[in-house]
Amino acid sequence: MPYVKPVISSGHTLIAMVGLPRSGKSTWAKATGYPIVNRDAIRLALHGERFISDAEALVKVHALYMIKSLFLAGNKIVILDETNTTRARRDFWVEAGKWTTYFKAMTVGADRCKERAKDDGEILGVIDRMDKGFDLLDVGEIRVEDNSDLHDMLEYEIDRSGYKYA
Repeated sequence: MPYVKPVISSGHTLIAMVGLPRSGKSTWAKATGYPIVNRDAIRLALHGERFISDAEALVKVHALYMIKSLFLAGNKIVILDETNTTRARRDFWVEAGKWTTYFKAMTVGADRCKERAKDDGEILGVIDRMDKGFDLLDVGEIRVEDNSDLHDMLEYEIDRSGYKYA
């Protein structure tokens, strides 16, 4: 049987999470059971720190190639678990590949996120900064909820996992 080179197409789905730190993005993503690309994990693997500004371009490139690799390995859905709080950050993922990008917004407010992070003083300022610069999803940005089949499938997987919205 001849080798058939896999390709990435609009039949592949990237679900890009949107929300402040501690809004429940990672918990929701894990509950789906789909492969997750998480830039926080990439940072820890690359340099062992939460954030080093000079390394962010490299972290972004690693995330992009991880997404592509997961699609080429046969996964039809991949979740990008990061904040994506600005339109520019979200536009990158829409334009980065031939896949279809949907957004899953976690609508937990800054006060609730800071309450969840009360034992992590380092992240409190980050939550405030991101909240001030947060660009709400625009009409042109496709939400998971805009595709009823995708939404229903994800909700089914999440229900099976026992995840409860907080």
